[in-house]
Amino acid sequence: MKTLKDITETEWDIEVTPEEYFALIKNLKQEAIKWVKYLQSVEQELSKDIKLADNNTYRAQVKWIKHFFNITDEELK
Repeated sequence: MKTLKDITETEWDIEVTPEEYFALIKNLKQEAIKWVKYLQSVEQELSKDIKLADNNTYRAQVKWIKHFFNITDEELK
C-alpha cells in the first residue's frame, strides 16, 4: 500500500504545478494531524466508558492515518 509520500503528482487525477502539489500535500497532512489529535482526545475521554473493541477501533484509525500521512509524534505536539 502506498503512503502519501509515495504518490507522485502524476498519479493525481488533476493537473497541478509542483508548487500546487506540495501545497496540497501539506494541507492534507495538516488536516490528517487534526484528525489524529481529535481521535486521540476522544479515545482518552471515552476510554473509561467504552468497550475495549471500540477503543481499539480508535487506535487502529490513528495508526492508519499516522502511517499513510507519515505523521511523527513530534508533529502531533
